[in-house]
Amino acid sequence: MYPRMFLWALFFLPCTAYPLDCTLRDLELRDTLDIYFSGRIVGRLVHWAVHDGPSARLHVHNEMRMNTGGPDPGSMTGGITLLETRAYDARGEMLSARQDLHGQSGVNTWKLSKIGNQWAYTTTVGNASTTRNVSDIHDNLLSMCKLWKGVREKTLKKGDTWSDTAFELMSAQPLIAKITCTNVDTMRHWWTFETVDNISGRAEKQVIDKNGNTLEQSIEGIYIARAKNTGQRRGNGDPSDTTGDAGELHSSKTTGGIAELFSIPADHRAGAGESIVVTAVDSAIMLDESVSGFYGAEGKKWTLRPLPQRCLAGGIGSPGRDLEQWLQPTAALQSGHHEIIALSKRIRGKEKDPCALIAVFNHYVYSFLKKRETATFSNALETLHAGYGDCGEHSALLAALLRASGVPARVVLGLLYVEAKKAYFYHAQVIAFAGAWVFADPTWDIFPAYGAFVPLIVDDTGSKALLLSRLIGKIRIEYGKDDGTPKP
Repeated sequence: MYPRMFLWALFFLPCTAYPLDCTLRDLELRDTLDIYFSGRIVGRLVHWAVHDGPSARLHVHNEMRMNTGGPDPGSMTGGITLLETRAYDARGEMLSARQDLHGQSGVNTWKLSKIGNQWAYTTTVGNASTTRNVSDIHDNLLSMCKLWKGVREKTLKKGDTWSDTAFELMSAQPLIAKITCTNVDTMRHWWTFETVDNISGRAEKQVIDKNGNTLEQSIEGIYIARAKNTGQRRGNGDPSDTTGDAGELHSSKTTGGIAELFSIPADHRAGAGESIVVTAVDSAIMLDESVSGFYGAEGKKWTLRPLPQRCLAGGIGSPGRDLEQWLQPTAALQSGHHEIIALSKRIRGKEKDPCALIAVFNHYVYSFLKKRETATFSNALETLHAGYGDCGEHSALLAALLRASGVPARVVLGLLYVEAKKAYFYHAQVIAFAGAWVFADPTWDIFPAYGAFVPLIVDDTGSKALLLSRLIGKIRIEYGKDDGTPKP
């Protein structure tokens, strides 16, 4: 039950217009910031840009290193590293982009390259690569030049606003951001910027000094990253507040792991006669269309319809054309790989009943995988080779095995109620089709799984996990009267 949605490093994103009004060498920089969750250092964020004189290119790098196994942000014990590099030519136009996610179970890569006038997008997951052409890639360095020139000349004013466009690598979506200068500290020559993008929908804040160095970077409700040279400040994210002590941040403790910081408190799970109601506390939050069939919606309240308590199918035969898409391999669910197919045949044996099949595969994944938080991108083949994982890995492997066996299956990201913690935690399960969609939880060996799980996003490719960032701190769980309306 690990929150993966904070695993990207947002930077001031280049926009589409040119020519530049500064040189690439002007944009050279290096920033190192510590990342805090609830006052505890859990990682490090580094930005740097280097000009390559012979090639007349600027290489912009971002590195986010998260440690989930100990207090040392430099340790890779139980942690991950997310690296991103973008290269730009002398006019400031992007030439290539690459993102690598290093975790305990391997490396996954997302790459954008240009051959002639055509852009190619390549995903490498579990040592298997897929490539497709993409169009309308807009990425230029003009906004960085505007920012740098305004800081250098001290001309940026509160209220100055512009837009940026870039290609977000992990989700393969165009990212459009609005940037606003929200504060100017004329005494210390600090500028504060707020960026809101179309993917996360959250506000990112960045504070820079007169030399263009980043003093603080934060994403609303997720993390705060601070440079070591920002002086004494409290942990409330306000650079103008100098009444605190930086030592407070290092000594502050949080109970439990990082996952608990994203949990939603609830004094009990839904009982008899109660329905689960997801309530949005932000007017911009919408129910994702991938799970709309599980809910009855009324405004910003989404009532979860009763989930099946039993699997009743007696054999489904051919899954039908409308379900064929849920049998196809994806970058995350490599159901067509010979290792996945061979294992699926061995587990299945002579069993034909789809309900029995789902139960058998669910128990196998539960028994086979060691339980370990990985905080990495989930995919079936990598999980099979590693032999361990958390809910994401369990669900990806189960869905791939079911697809290879002819049972339509999908990975669902959502919330699970944990009685011992009196809270809902982010979690992944599988829905499989056996005449009707039924939930399975391979992490806890529960089938059918119902009553404590709240589906939020169906994700078959691994590219939609970032959308969960929209929901962190923006929803709450309530209970209403169960009207007994069956789920379609």
